[in-house]
Amino acid sequence: MAPRKSPARSGKRTAPRATKRAAPAAKERAAARKSLVPAFEKTSLGRATFDDVDMGRASFRDVSFRDATFDDVSFAGARLANATFERARLGDVTMEGATLANAALRRMRVTDADLAGTRFTDADFKGVRLARCRIEGLTIDGVRIDKLLATLTRASAARKKKPRVAAAKARKPAAPRKPAAARARGASRKRSSK
Repeated sequence: MAPRKSPARSGKRTAPRATKRAAPAAKERAAARKSLVPAFEKTSLGRATFDDVDMGRASFRDVSFRDATFDDVSFAGARLANATFERARLGDVTMEGATLANAALRRMRVTDADLAGTRFTDADFKGVRLARCRIEGLTIDGVRIDKLLATLTRASAARKKKPRVAAAKARKPAAPRKPAAARARGASRKRSSK
């Protein structure tokens, strides 16, 4: 009996396999990946400590992070609605491309954070402190903060360069004052005449 030759070795072309099963499997895998995006609703995570956590692309609605501490945490691409970060401390945090709507951020402290492309709408920033943060593309209620700061810096520099000649010309020269001794004599004469 002669050995069987496989179609690939024999030089014959074979038809591609049917891929009807592959398409639903790919859709199922994509749906599974999509479902892995965490969603938090009506949750209090106050006073919690988050260290080296990836919350990217997560969804947060009505979540409180009051007095929480975040260190080396990623919120990249996350969506936060009605979130509270009052008195929270964020260090080395990435919020690149995140969206925060109606967020209470009062007295929040942020250091060494990447806020590039982050969008805040209807947020309360009372007492917020930012230090050493990347803000390219940061938008608050539709205003690009990096461009606003650049405009203010240019305007401030221009004001410092302009001479203040116009203000000096507008002032009237003061009336010459009498020497102190003459003023004292004049005051003593008025007292003695009474």
